[in-house]
Amino acid sequence: MSDSTPPMAPMDQFLDHEVPTWPKVVGIISIVWAGIGLTCAGCGVAGLAAQSMFAPQMEEQLGPMPDVMRVSPLMMGQMAIGTAWAFVLLAAGIATVMRKPAGRPLHLVYAIGGLILGIAGIAVQVQHQLAILEFANQNPGNKWIQQSPPVYGWIGVVVGIVLGLSWPVFCLIWFGLIKKRAADIAAGIPQQVA
Repeated sequence: MSDSTPPMAPMDQFLDHEVPTWPKVVGIISIVWAGIGLTCAGCGVAGLAAQSMFAPQMEEQLGPMPDVMRVSPLMMGQMAIGTAWAFVLLAAGIATVMRKPAGRPLHLVYAIGGLILGIAGIAVQVQHQLAILEFANQNPGNKWIQQSPPVYGWIGVVVGIVLGLSWPVFCLIWFGLIKKRAADIAAGIPQQVA
């Protein structure tokens, strides 16, 4: 009795397997998110440069800038670390789009570090905004406070919480609880035989 199944070419065995699309989607979102982080860091550096350039002219109109409204060295350090951390996310996104198993551990490293950095950053920003609010309550006629009311800073804190923690939390859940194996990223992709 002859077998009626036609012979299979070596690559035909992979045609029936659907290639999962999630690695590409998650990787692209990570790349975009990293790009946003790097752009925001660039804007922050440009903002600091502009502040130092225009501060003398503004101080002529508004008086001396209150120390409480200046960017602290701790905030600048966090900005530098956050910029470096965006490169970790960029590498994780690229590895995931390319379906490299390294995408999973890179995302986990990013998520854990991102949560630590995010929570620390939020704590510093809240303390900074509370200090500005206290200064505003004690100096309601200060022109700097009138120019930049404290409510704007609180809006920034809320946006920072949502944007700063959402993707690290997602990555921690997705790569830590759902896609637990590095092989999940390459599922459905034919492996090259050495």
